Amino acid sequence: MDDGNIAKEDCRRILLITGTPGVGKHTVAKALQSGMEQTGDGGWQTVDINEAARGAGLLDVEDSYDPESDTTDVDTGALSGVVRDTLAAPGRYVVVGHLAPYVVPADDVVLAAVLRRSPYELVRVYEERGYSARKARENAGAEMLGTISFDTYAARYGATGQYDTTGRTPQETARVILADLERVCRNSNNNSSNDDDDNSGSTPQSTSPESPGAEDAGEPGERIGWLADKASYERMLRDIMPGWPGGTV
Repeated sequence: MDDGNIAKEDCRRILLITGTPGVGKHTVAKALQSGMEQTGDGGWQTVDINEAARGAGLLDVEDSYDPESDTTDVDTGALSGVVRDTLAAPGRYVVVGHLAPYVVPADDVVLAAVLRRSPYELVRVYEERGYSARKARENAGAEMLGTISFDTYAARYGATGQYDTTGRTPQETARVILADLERVCRNSNNNSSNDDDDNSGSTPQSTSPESPGAEDAGEPGERIGWLADKASYERMLRDIMPGWPGGTV
């Protein structure tokens, strides 16, 4: 990759963008597409998991909508089949959606990027979207607890990183992700060259940025500032989740 671009033959072919609703997944995905095209690395197609579910009729299943929580339950087993069929076609894909870690197989995923955002900002986003108080609180709580982040690491993709969109433009976040994507691809190629005689087929696993030694290991992702201070985190829990008994999870 002497030209700095991510050639198709140099890397696995799926970039996954996930995170709690409101963190900026779709705007970052658009910025990623633009950044790729500007560096001559075009040809990536975007797969919106929500749209895939809608197109397959999975959002219209009887009794799937809960008016009390203003949420729609999706059959992730069925959705996984739809996503697998879509990604089976030749090409390179940016896959976007909060359900990604539950429906996108680890095969061919070069980097799973989990977007994170301060719950204080998320609450404002949810107000603008007209979320009910319960829906806003549950989503903000899931972000504080890192639910999607945990589940994405548990999915054991080839590489996983967290990226803080708080106070950033989509373009700024996209640049950080693209730099990590380039580095992960380069490392993957180097490892493949060194392991030509090793046919174990094992997939290298990533380390959470909060884990000891993550920086030394050169793992993708970055430190999430609003999670770093314990006192601020506990205050955030009390502010956004009234009745929180105190202490951290």
